[in-house]
Amino acid sequence: MQAGANVTLCYDYTPLPYSFCSGDGSGTACPCGNSSALGAGQGCTNSFGSGAKLSSSGQFSVTNDTFVLTCNGLPSTAAALFFQGTIQVSAGAGGAFGDGLRCVTGTVIRLHVETASGGVASYPHAGDPPVSVVGSAPPNLSRLYQVWYRNAAAFCTPSTFNLSQGLSVPWQP
Repeated sequence: MQAGANVTLCYDYTPLPYSFCSGDGSGTACPCGNSSALGAGQGCTNSFGSGAKLSSSGQFSVTNDTFVLTCNGLPSTAAALFFQGTIQVSAGAGGAFGDGLRCVTGTVIRLHVETASGGVASYPHAGDPPVSVVGSAPPNLSRLYQVWYRNAAAFCTPSTFNLSQGLSVPWQP
């Protein structure tokens, strides 16, 4: 390269989904001191001693949506409600709700109820409409996701449910 030559650098920056509102004591405290391990990025622990962790895979693009939400750490056959919202509760710290923390609020859409198998639930499956369609996800804006699940054992509060941590997804065109 010659001295004084112009150089143009191009970066392809696509923001990635990120977790927030972990039930590890870094934000709002879990209702019964049932915090998960610090830095584990999961919800408050349930009666099985684990917190539910929501993760994602695939393309989060409204024109090529192959996006899949997966929640691990659920009771083995728990009913799990996947839902989407537009606002983080308490600026991402969450608020006590049942045996866990509610992380997502605003305009809330129920996406799907799935029965866990071996403590894992995913949505969507082959033949289901994509997340962007069910949630009317707009391009270039983020939507927030969380799983609300049944935990029928007498554990923490009189409630029989808990929640995963929150997941923020920046939908692309």
